Amino acid sequence: MKEKITKKQLIEIIKDWGTKKNTSEEFSAWIEVSYLPLHKDIGIDEPLHTQKAMHSVMNAFDHFYAESIIPEGYHAAIDFILTSEKNFEDNESNFAQSCLKLKQNS
Repeated sequence: MKEKITKKQLIEIIKDWGTKKNTSEEFSAWIEVSYLPLHKDIGIDEPLHTQKAMHSVMNAFDHFYAESIIPEGYHAAIDFILTSEKNFEDNESNFAQSCLKLKQNS
């Protein structure tokens, strides 16, 4: 059986990083080890749109340095993970814009 990453777990890890309970290095290391979709079930018990949001967020954090996304990016990430199916595209766009804006400013 694959290890599960729950929505609650991902949100808590993002919050801990965003509120500086964990360092960017610790957060990046967790993302690097955890974002292996072939070896982990990410949000498997969640609706499909939530699973997609979780994968998108983890993928973005895997590709950007954590310092490039804090602090606005972590709020947008959590909002995106918690989004309803109806608001998925808007929150996806908000998260992507937040990541890109912050990446360009770094």
